[in-house]
Amino acid sequence: MHRKFKEFSIGAALVLAGAAWGHDDPEPELARVGESAPRVVFKSAKGRVETAQRRFGPGALLVIFATPESSGEVLAIKSELRSLRQDGLSVLLIDVDCFSSRQEAEGFWLDRQIFLPLGFDDGGLSSLYQLSGVPFAVLIDSEGVLRYRGGLGSTLRDGARFVQMVRQFHQVGVPLPKPLPVSGAGYSHLPNCRGVR
Repeated sequence: MHRKFKEFSIGAALVLAGAAWGHDDPEPELARVGESAPRVVFKSAKGRVETAQRRFGPGALLVIFATPESSGEVLAIKSELRSLRQDGLSVLLIDVDCFSSRQEAEGFWLDRQIFLPLGFDDGGLSSLYQLSGVPFAVLIDSEGVLRYRGGLGSTLRDGARFVQMVRQFHQVGVPLPKPLPVSGAGYSHLPNCRGVR
């Protein structure tokens, strides 16, 4: 069965929505848990536009949005994230901060031994998934349906709980509970953050 990702075109969405609702600048379609997930599009460290489907192929995908300021929560669960990858779950780290260069950001994560595939947001992806802060996670199942959208929690225990519930969902299909809180700064209030590099 083919993965069902929504194709998202801002221009087309704006034209159609404007015609339907009579608004000049309507809201684009946003990600909703239980529905088809918008396509995960990001920039590589070399500045190339990539999609998660092309990078990882079919299968479930966990995307973690983070910044250097929120790296503590990601560092606390880095070995668990590595074990999720060994279990066959694709894991992608999206840096949403605005370093002066993608290479500096890549160096930051590598210096902290976060050896996850790394991408950079141009602002569109974090808007579609409605980030309320960082770190923030989304889980997309193998059919392309969004199953989780929320935080990693506010304590170390929450981080371990987050990884455990993702593992149980991935391995045996246990439904995910309500989202955990977002412990970091609100995305719109991050210093100098425009989501563009």
